[in-house]
Amino acid sequence: MSKKIPITPLLNIGFGLLLIIAVCTVLMIGINATRDNTSRLMSRLSGQALTTLHVQIDDFMQPINNQLNYIASLIEEGKLDVYDQQALKAALGGSLSSSTQTYGIAYIDDQYQALVVERDNATTISRNWKKYRRLEPLFSSPNKVSTPVWSDPIYTRSGNRLIPVMRMVYLPDGRKGMLNTAIDIDKLNNYLGKFNTQYISYFMLLGRQKLLAASFPTPELEVNSENPLGDISDLAPHPISRIWSPLAEPNRMIKLSEGQHSHNLRYAGQEWIYIYSEIRDYAEVPIILGISISTQQLREEKNTLYFQIVFSILLLILFICLSWLFTRRIGSRFSEIAHSFEAIKDAHLDQVEPMRGSPVREFDQVANAFNRMTKGLKQTEQMRNLFGQLVPPDIARKMLTQQGKLEPQQENATIFFIDMEGFTALSERLSAPQLLKTLNAFFSMISEELEAEGGIITQFQGDAVLAIFNIPNPQPDHAQRAVNAARRVLSRISSEQFNQQTLRCRIGINSGEVIAGNVGAPNRQNYTVHGDAVNLASRLENLNKEYGTRILIAESTVRQLSNETTREIGKVAIRGKQKEVRVFTLEDIPS
Repeated sequence: MSKKIPITPLLNIGFGLLLIIAVCTVLMIGINATRDNTSRLMSRLSGQALTTLHVQIDDFMQPINNQLNYIASLIEEGKLDVYDQQALKAALGGSLSSSTQTYGIAYIDDQYQALVVERDNATTISRNWKKYRRLEPLFSSPNKVSTPVWSDPIYTRSGNRLIPVMRMVYLPDGRKGMLNTAIDIDKLNNYLGKFNTQYISYFMLLGRQKLLAASFPTPELEVNSENPLGDISDLAPHPISRIWSPLAEPNRMIKLSEGQHSHNLRYAGQEWIYIYSEIRDYAEVPIILGISISTQQLREEKNTLYFQIVFSILLLILFICLSWLFTRRIGSRFSEIAHSFEAIKDAHLDQVEPMRGSPVREFDQVANAFNRMTKGLKQTEQMRNLFGQLVPPDIARKMLTQQGKLEPQQENATIFFIDMEGFTALSERLSAPQLLKTLNAFFSMISEELEAEGGIITQFQGDAVLAIFNIPNPQPDHAQRAVNAARRVLSRISSEQFNQQTLRCRIGINSGEVIAGNVGAPNRQNYTVHGDAVNLASRLENLNKEYGTRILIAESTVRQLSNETTREIGKVAIRGKQKEVRVFTLEDIPS
């Protein structure tokens, strides 16, 4: 016998060397001074800054919605009377103190008469706003609009740029009104300016081309009532003017949250990173909220990061090649073992091929042990299959656990006896192979339905079947299970054919004391049940001929049923019994 190579030192030496190389490489890269710089770079380019900006903008704009909804609720609930001018002025003026970002606020009735409270002038003005065409669609809408509506920016005669926000109000008397306020775009610019840094700028675009607000200083833009917002193309040389340039490249270094986007652009000799997303809560046209980042100070760290990435990739490729060469032979053996055990797990023993030997001692031992094991399993499976065909499965399991010694069992059980009707005529009409095929199809159907209800078939008697419930496993509802099985069998036999033959059957069911156990010679036994209750079930099956019924059930079984509709056939004299027996049939079974 040739000497086998132990697997333990082989794996220790091989994987130990690879582990030492990998650890040394990780340490070398970890010591590199660019690690902290790379971490700062990725932090600056992450979407956290954009998410924080979203929160800040919501903090600036959402209070306007809240304030309009609050005043509207006071009016709609009757707590604020719009016809009381003094109370209405006080409420409108008070709202301005809690929303400093607004230019003013107005209440407009359904005749377009407006009560306006302006912040800067601290005055209250009454005027007719029928000329403002944007109001009419909301007043005339048949649908109830109970949320603030943000309108397109406007340019006022006093030189202010505003974003109108309107909220319909439905008065208790059925009339309509409207609350109208406006965000001062200059205040929005000032608010964004708080976040500006030397290398990071914040911006808000209405659509893709109109600048709504920015944290950086912008040149004087030509704005008027027709064009209240400046175009980003007029913001050169600031890089925001080229944000949508076709020369922009996707940013593959930054992983952002869903809905956030990023790309890079080289402009005026410098590389810029844009990170942005859309807001659709405040205008029909989406607002693009974003940041632009200069990579001027990060260029050195970025180049070092690229070098480290390339170096790491080359080392990784080298390690992969070495690991592949080293583990190929060992891995193939593990795969072979795994596949072989999978075949055993799935019980496909006849498909399991013998495992080949190996020069590695442990693999060779596994192969020899596996082959011996599969040989024994195949023999055991053959014996189990033959045993299961001759003995009911539940009985077989008990006999195996009790080492073949199955003690007699006396229980109150329900006996189920079924016989094929017209078997003699069928046997004369069919050839022997066809008759056997028909019987097997008939018995297969009965076995399926009995097993579905937990019944145990103890005997196949010619064209008849004897089954029992509550033995060997306890079944408190054994009578109901037997009746359920009868109904299932009668349903299928009335709707199916068996080997292209239409069959009929008769069933007898009885409950009573029986003795179950193995009967026969010491070297050849059969599991069956005995007792007067078994004989009565057989007699009931035969009595179906006289009464023209499909099923007869003894009174002892009917007394244990709770929700069955039965019809009493009468009292019948049973040979061998002194008292007559009351028998019943089921009302809801196929004829």
